[in-house]
Amino acid sequence: MAEGSTPSLWRCRVPDANRGGPVVNAGDTFGAGQSPRETLNLSANDGARWDAETRETQVEPAGVDGLARAASLVVTAGPGMGRVFSLSQARCTVGRSDEAALVIRDESISRVHAALFADAEGRYRIRDLESTNGTFVNGARVTESPVETLDSVQLGKHTMVRLVLHSTSLQSLTDELYQLGTHDLTTGTFNRPYFAERLISDYRLAARHREPLSVMLVGIDRRGDGEPLGPVAVDTAMRAAASRVASRIRGSDVLARHADRELAVLLRQTDATGARILAMDLCRLVAAAPVALDTVELALNAVIGVATLLPGGAPSDADLLIASASAALAQSRQPANEAIVILVVGGEAELPQ
Repeated sequence: MAEGSTPSLWRCRVPDANRGGPVVNAGDTFGAGQSPRETLNLSANDGARWDAETRETQVEPAGVDGLARAASLVVTAGPGMGRVFSLSQARCTVGRSDEAALVIRDESISRVHAALFADAEGRYRIRDLESTNGTFVNGARVTESPVETLDSVQLGKHTMVRLVLHSTSLQSLTDELYQLGTHDLTTGTFNRPYFAERLISDYRLAARHREPLSVMLVGIDRRGDGEPLGPVAVDTAMRAAASRVASRIRGSDVLARHADRELAVLLRQTDATGARILAMDLCRLVAAAPVALDTVELALNAVIGVATLLPGGAPSDADLLIASASAALAQSRQPANEAIVILVVGGEAELPQ
């Protein structure tokens, strides 16, 4: 099995000899309508029991307690610590950019830093893809190396990961725990701690490459002079607003619930002009249609505060950027001010009108 081939996670057990039935050979697969219903890749030593009555080939999963085995990469240190990546592809690349299959936002990692793949025996290996700061296995810098369960793998200067083999049911559990730890349950967006972590890493990256970066805080209010929203109404309004904002932003942008009635958007490579254009669109989208709550319709209104980092801003100013966005949002809530207020961090600039 060469690099990029799929390691066998299933095997067929043969309770009885094949009595005139089909023989499972290397490379045979089971498709829809056969047994099991999932498509399985079988290795050369696999076998199966043919049931003449059902005309099905009986297969059973191999692994702990009869469960199929799966592999994950767990981030144990650095940006993204606690994340669990499923190695669902035969060859997975790791890097800081969206070009990689597994994305870790660490400025010391190359855009596409390394690749994980299964060798001919189905064992995992890691290959450094000419990264700037190197790949290390158990402290030794490597070009290519086998990776065993729980080996310590370092990518760049800050990120540590470990390979873990486990049952597929455990994979579902770890995925669920990651969702709970990083997402807001009401809106389905990222939560505030995750947003704060991404802000730090993206801020440093923007400062390093002298690129603009904008943080947008979107305050959601009830339009007019109606009664203040109760908890259920707030959640309903925030779900609707988050859905409308998500439909307009880019896939590379980060959307999070920042406070009870606030959404935050992290906009990479976006200057004050681009941020103002987006903010105007979001104000229109949020207010476009009322939100139904039982027999009541809620008319929503959005006010937006933006802080933009000019190219060359200091990497230590990530806290200043979010504080400036909060100050801009507070200004936008004042009745005498516009619904969109933009502040600039890192220098002087003429703001778009």
